[in-house]
Amino acid sequence: MDSFDRSIELDQNNATPYKNRGMHEERQGNFEVALKDFNKAVTLESKDYSLNLNNAYTLLKLDRVDEAISYFLKAIDLGFKNEYVYRKLAESYK
Repeated sequence: MDSFDRSIELDQNNATPYKNRGMHEERQGNFEVALKDFNKAVTLESKDYSLNLNNAYTLLKLDRVDEAISYFLKAIDLGFKNEYVYRKLAESYK
């Protein structure tokens, strides 16, 4: 964790350390903490579809389906065309 924090400290306008720290937190089951980092990353790099997908998947784990759908749609709008994403999006509407 210290390396993520240090990277953020050195460059607070770089989305990558926020994304990496968020992924670490998500793997630990800290979904709310991860979501904060993913949100910050999206704020810094709103046109990166992978950051929007991180938000979508994490929001699904938190049962915040409507919010997840909006991030799936944003990722698709940004050009990410993947069968798995379309399937997760369709499952979200159930």
